[in-house]
Amino acid sequence: MRLIDVSHNGNNIAEHVLAVLEEFGLTEKVVFVTLDNASANTSAMNILSPQISGYVGTLFLHQRCACHIINLIVKSGLKRISAYLESFRSAISFSNSSNQCIAAYKTYCIAVNELPKKFDLDMDVRWNSTYIMLKHVIPHKQSFSVFIQTHYPRELGEPMLLTESHWYIAEHILTFLELFYDSTCALSVVYDPTSPLILHNIIEIAAHLNKYENDAILRSVVVPMKDKFLKYWRDIPILYSIAFIMDPRAKVRGFSKALVVLSNLTGTDYSSYLTEVRAQLSSMFNKYDEKFGAVRMQRPSQPVSSGKKKTAWGKIFGDDGAGSISAGSSSFESAFSLTGRIIEERRRRLAPETVEMLSYIKDWEAGDARAQHSMEDKELEAAFDEMYLDGQNV
Repeated sequence: MRLIDVSHNGNNIAEHVLAVLEEFGLTEKVVFVTLDNASANTSAMNILSPQISGYVGTLFLHQRCACHIINLIVKSGLKRISAYLESFRSAISFSNSSNQCIAAYKTYCIAVNELPKKFDLDMDVRWNSTYIMLKHVIPHKQSFSVFIQTHYPRELGEPMLLTESHWYIAEHILTFLELFYDSTCALSVVYDPTSPLILHNIIEIAAHLNKYENDAILRSVVVPMKDKFLKYWRDIPILYSIAFIMDPRAKVRGFSKALVVLSNLTGTDYSSYLTEVRAQLSSMFNKYDEKFGAVRMQRPSQPVSSGKKKTAWGKIFGDDGAGSISAGSSSFESAFSLTGRIIEERRRRLAPETVEMLSYIKDWEAGDARAQHSMEDKELEAAFDEMYLDGQNV
């Protein structure tokens, strides 16, 4: 990790990444680079590609973070219901606006025999935070509604901030967003390969969007989400397909069935794509055999895994059957998460060298204990869970 203390444009990002790769002697050992979808990152990869593609070429070199794509899909839809979400944000902001408001809500909760809970806002830069915000406030609908109705200032004739309609729509949104939250979690693990799972999640998301396409409440939300989904995933990245095929539970037979399912969901013809994947898989094996064939023959056989439950393959195999490359950047980002570890109330400004040192120490310690976060949102959700208005958390 190196601080980019200049403009984050493509040239500067490429220069800093290349410097780190050269420092550790890795320029000829790069298989892929996973980045989010910022245009500066695309520009950086265009500059870097000729300099770091000597290992296996450029086929897999630039991978777009799958979790970031899911986040973009969700955000494109949430814009359509921002008015409802803003009402909840305003209510939560008001409840935390002063010590008097916090004390008043705590007093009311105690009076109705409910554990006082503090709620926090979602954050634009934190994935799934809108889902987590709603997940934690909805169970307290009764007490929170009464408090807001009786304490939130309103002009004469002005409607209530949170109505039954707001809560009904929020519950509907929460149910809808759950699958996207689960997919982000599944693709953000640290100790297991995730690329073989991405095609499963693409199919699940496509089916989920189709299911809600004619929903009276979410129809306007789903339309831009489907557009964003097709923008990024109508053309399936070759890496995801080859990783899926290399899963011994899938192979080419399972991949062919997966393409049929996805074709029915998106209306896309993947017949030529299957031929392309077969050709690229053969080319990749030849490169592997050329580099490591002799070593491969000397390796002991690996134990057979029990595998995933058959039900997880239902959409692909129906009833007749059933690459350790990350599909997302979030598992890498969690290594550098500074939440609660480096930046705190007593230490708000640290030199870049100190932040770098502490980040390495944090990840080494967590790695030794196999305790690295599966995803940073777990930290966020734990923080939401612990926000009670009694004891140490007042």
